[in-house]
Amino acid sequence: MIAVILVLILIIMIGGKKAMEKGGKKAMELSPIEQANSRGGWGITKEEPLKELPWKKDFTYTIMDIEDFSKIVKRTINDTLLQKVIIAIALREQRYSKDKIRFPNNNTFGINLFKNGWKSAMHLVDYKFLERDKLGWVWFAGFNSVERSLKFMEIVLKRKGAMNIKTPDDWAYFYVYKWWSPLDKEQALNKEKGSLTSIWNEAGKYV
Repeated sequence: MIAVILVLILIIMIGGKKAMEKGGKKAMELSPIEQANSRGGWGITKEEPLKELPWKKDFTYTIMDIEDFSKIVKRTINDTLLQKVIIAIALREQRYSKDKIRFPNNNTFGINLFKNGWKSAMHLVDYKFLERDKLGWVWFAGFNSVERSLKFMEIVLKRKGAMNIKTPDDWAYFYVYKWWSPLDKEQALNKEKGSLTSIWNEAGKYV
């Protein structure tokens, strides 16, 4: 009798293990759109989110001199503090080389389209597209021009409190807590504070 019970327990354990392995395999086999849909609170689904936005299934990367990008920022955004914050975020998010940034579909800031985000500025997003980040596929915002992405940032950054930035430390805190928002913010701030301060000082050269 004991032997029978042990056999049954072994069968259940093996079956459970196979089910877990099967579930993990299915998660790994998600299509790009399913993977993107599973992030930001949508849940794993084949339904396309943000249906009001056109889905551009290709994208174009632009490589631009930081100096040229900064000129567009200064033409488009009047406030010098916001200019500096915007340039600093672009340097952090999209740096391609010492003097250049690289970005897809006029998205110079890595702006994703997680559910219920950016409500105050969504009217400036012209379409969505799929691209990979460090965690896999995700929906990103596409803009018809760099200027539209800058106007988007102006609205978002003001709402997040960017106008209160006074010092390099303020900037580092703002970037980690208000823009990047990693899971362990305190650890990230301690680790990245030096590089963020360096970027802030570099951005000041262009304003």
